[in-house]
Amino acid sequence: MSRPVYFNAQYRAVSASKGGVSGRSWGKGATRYAFTRENELGERLEREGFDADGSRERRSVYEMLDRAEEKDKVYTLVLNPGEGRGDLSEEARREWVRGTMTYLEERLEARGHELKDWAAVSHVEQGGHDHVHVVGVTSHCLRKEDMGVMQEAARECLESARELVSELEEDCLDRAMEQQRELDLELERRELEQQRSLDWDY
Repeated sequence: MSRPVYFNAQYRAVSASKGGVSGRSWGKGATRYAFTRENELGERLEREGFDADGSRERRSVYEMLDRAEEKDKVYTLVLNPGEGRGDLSEEARREWVRGTMTYLEERLEARGHELKDWAAVSHVEQGGHDHVHVVGVTSHCLRKEDMGVMQEAARECLESARELVSELEEDCLDRAMEQQRELDLELERRELEQQRSLDWDY
């Protein structure tokens, strides 16, 4: 039985100003929160983010927001797999988010709209619940029905990510067993050579 995925989305228009804060500045604040954390000494550390193609730094997300046009929309999304400190590796978690964002991109393109850019970062040390923050720029607003469909897409992509974890674990087990077999053969070969050497001594 598949488990629920928790999905939350907020947005502001780049040109909008709420409480004196523009959509662009609001997006940068969300980026700063997502990409930084404090350690036990109170030092600010940078988290490594990612996008569709690879790794992503906080500075590049600021640049993405600076490039956004006045009519664009800035979105912040939070995706939570729903079972706490769970069963996904960072690689699988990234594939989960990439699959979900690809679905959003295709859904927008079908309406003649555009997901211009996005970046995400995993939070796995906060409050005992793994989740991912996404900051993105779209050309138009998402519709209400998009949220439900996106949640279902995230659930399906999560199942695929779990399958990836299972396959990777099986591959690791197979490699470990093969390495153990090779080690056993090597030890057996050395024992035989040692035995032959002892035989010659007599």
